[in-house]
Amino acid sequence: MSKDYLVFFNKKSKKGFNLMAIIPTKVSPEQIKDTLKAYGNDLQLLIQMVGNSPKEIRITEDMEINTNLTIPSNIHLIIREGSRVFVNENTIVNGRITSYSSETPIFNIASGKTLTLNGPFTADLNRIFNGLGTALFPSTQHNVKEVYPQWWGTSNNIHTAAISSALGSLINGGRLIFTKQVFNTSGILINTNKTHIVIEQDAEIKIIGKTGDPYYLISVLASDVSISGVGVLNGNRDNLEDPNWSCHIIRIVADGKSIDNITVKDISIKDAPSYTGGGGFSRGDGIYISKQGNSAYTISNVRISNCKISNCGRNGISVIHCDSGLIISGNNIIGAKQCGIDIEPSMLNKHIVEGALVTGNTIDCQSLGGRGIDAGGEACSFTDNIIKNPVSAGIFLPEHDSKSNNISGNSIIRSGKYGIWVPIKNYGSHLITNNIVNIAGRSGIYIQKGWNIVTNNIVKDAGTILGNLQDIQTATSANPCVITLNNHGLSVGDRVRLSGFSHADWKAKLNGVVSAISIVNDNQFSLTSIDTSGLPAFSGRGRIESVKGGSQNIGIQIVDQKKNIEALSRSNPMILTWTNHPFSEFVDEDPDDVRKFYVQFTGIK
Repeated sequence: MSKDYLVFFNKKSKKGFNLMAIIPTKVSPEQIKDTLKAYGNDLQLLIQMVGNSPKEIRITEDMEINTNLTIPSNIHLIIREGSRVFVNENTIVNGRITSYSSETPIFNIASGKTLTLNGPFTADLNRIFNGLGTALFPSTQHNVKEVYPQWWGTSNNIHTAAISSALGSLINGGRLIFTKQVFNTSGILINTNKTHIVIEQDAEIKIIGKTGDPYYLISVLASDVSISGVGVLNGNRDNLEDPNWSCHIIRIVADGKSIDNITVKDISIKDAPSYTGGGGFSRGDGIYISKQGNSAYTISNVRISNCKISNCGRNGISVIHCDSGLIISGNNIIGAKQCGIDIEPSMLNKHIVEGALVTGNTIDCQSLGGRGIDAGGEACSFTDNIIKNPVSAGIFLPEHDSKSNNISGNSIIRSGKYGIWVPIKNYGSHLITNNIVNIAGRSGIYIQKGWNIVTNNIVKDAGTILGNLQDIQTATSANPCVITLNNHGLSVGDRVRLSGFSHADWKAKLNGVVSAISIVNDNQFSLTSIDTSGLPAFSGRGRIESVKGGSQNIGIQIVDQKKNIEALSRSNPMILTWTNHPFSEFVDEDPDDVRKFYVQFTGIK
């Protein structure tokens, strides 16, 4: 397709001709002058003159849009900073044009009027659209539009209106791109299908004002939506004017319609503000997924992957309802105050989560959050997750809200109470297998209710409570090894857990070891029965933490609710009368499959 040049002017000034546009085609200076006389500065007439062949128009003057105007798909509009130019009448020949000025042309769109841009559009990141009218970028299957908030400008460094206008321009969906700068907003609402938010590196979207109920930084109320990139979504928790205000960073809710196919990936989410008045937490999730009330609307196929979520006031990720297709994978969640990943449908309110996959996530509760994962829902899989430093449980299966879940291949480190906890009012029927619990204050796996399969799990140092980590000053290459730690505060009979040794030989010998100690003085203690005489001189770093308890060593503890029995027979064997006892559920067709059940009798007088 031909793309030669046509130069188009709107009027003559003292400096020469004010250049309005450059259009590819071949014309003579006489034709240019005739064009000038015929069309003036009317962009609509210029479009008619171009016809249907592909052309590029370089806008060099402010355009007044006082009627509805559609730019056809064959015209590529180009607006560049500094493209307002003047040319001398004698320098047009052979395409040589003298130009100057550094301003960017603007479309001034009158109130109630619409500028529709069907073709390609290229512009610098400056304000392009002004006025009370509307600019629209209709996307098609083969021409997905990209827009930038900067094209709509800012007001006192607040970008809410510009972002809203940019989203509104993508009437058939498209990409809204946030580039390297901070965008301040009081909330972003996505309610158009096929909308894709791209947050580029070093870009940050920060909440600076209050949104009304339902309280969010980004709210998704549409299908086929993605939020991606390596930029930051900032809840600005520590700098809000009202410390009692709270919100979710990303809110994905079926509210007024069903939604499907939502992707959140690769972004950083931080500092979701929560309100803690009246006990408990109000909002404050990095990502919140649900439906509104008991409506018949559905939400499905939500995928959250490879995100970094930190310092949230409540949960890193919270799921109250998702009908199908929920995948949470490969995320790194740090320091959520309540729970790293909370899958907790309210079954009493007809909220469900079925068949979810939660896998390959790393959660560090930093001894702030009570639980690593609330593993609710039905027929869900929680696999291959790494959970560190929860206060109460690494994985908790919520009361009333979890049934027939797969808990396998997870690694839980330093839990304050339990590695895996199935409470009394749980439906049970879970598969709990191939998990590793390394240090738990009470039990590695604690099951209070339900018939579950518990197999091939490894529990180390259950019943162990750890003190604070402390960096040592030095250690001797001797038998026994003597540790120097000023004012260590340890006592006779204490034990220590060794970690963080950086030298390769010391790391291989000591990291993860729990040792009894002997007190040398206030600044030194020896590691009983640990010989380091074969190691090179200590260098680098090493850490210890005191270990309390451990005598119970409750690796796996399975109990059930106490039941009142009706009668005991005076016979051999003794017959116990217990209405609706559960043991019949385990009758097997194979007579060689012998299963034994144990009950403990209490309260007999």
